[in-house]
Amino acid sequence: MFVVGSFVHWRTLAPLATIPALLQLLLLFFIPESLQWLEKFGCEKELEAALLCLRGDKADISHEAIEIKDYVESLKIFSSEGILDISKETVAGVLVLMNLGGINALTYYSGAIFVSADIEGAAEDSISSSWKSQGLALLQVERYLMLHSMVIHLSRN
Repeated sequence: MFVVGSFVHWRTLAPLATIPALLQLLLLFFIPESLQWLEKFGCEKELEAALLCLRGDKADISHEAIEIKDYVESLKIFSSEGILDISKETVAGVLVLMNLGGINALTYYSGAIFVSADIEGAAEDSISSSWKSQGLALLQVERYLMLHSMVIHLSRN
């Protein structure tokens, strides 16, 4: 979106930025469950079918299925409820809302926004608007890292 923003007005860029989020939302329903998830919820037949699909119909999957079962059992021992124990739907919803919120366009145009709004003398000092833009970008990176850790945590449960 940053490259497109160089050629397109920001009012056009905002709706364009929603396309990847909507595509992600639609494709989310086609992502199969992980092998660990299948084992955790006792879907042994589906687990074996998924392993056969991944390894081939004639592959010996018994050793790998046992490893997955042992891994899930070891996770049950160490798991504890906390702030990160939320549903996958909630995480997916937050990811979609972040993209629909237009934060990428805001970050890209923040320097020009600060200068035109004359926030704390931004028009007089272009470096300060640059620092403010970088601050916004760092906040965005921090939010994505936090959501990434939540997704990793949920995928292991």
